[in-house]
Amino acid sequence: MNNHLSITLAAAVMALPPVTAASQPYPSTPIEMVIHTNPGGGQDVFARLVADISAREKLLPQPFTSVNRTGGSGAVASTFMKSKRGDPYYLLSTSTTIVMALALRPDLGLGLDIYTPLALYGFDL
Repeated sequence: MNNHLSITLAAAVMALPPVTAASQPYPSTPIEMVIHTNPGGGQDVFARLVADISAREKLLPQPFTSVNRTGGSGAVASTFMKSKRGDPYYLLSTSTTIVMALALRPDLGLGLDIYTPLALYGFDL
């Protein structure tokens, strides 16, 4: 039997800035959750569910805004996130399958070194 492991994770192409007494609490503005699939797909529905739960339970003082950046089997969203590297207000909701596939394309410059995994929030076997 061939078991296919699909893992969904939120990965950010960023490093959180240090918080000092003089700085505003994080997050002070909404966080954009970039989704690499079309609206209505499994990844999109799940990412939006996580955003809705976060808002309903008031897990953060600011909401997630969900934005679909589709194309290139995740390359469009990943390239966008690479341009936002260091900005803690952008998160990428993706699957490890996409991250690994893009890492195997050195011509794209989207290797594993640009990702900072933040959470694993779902998987299925």
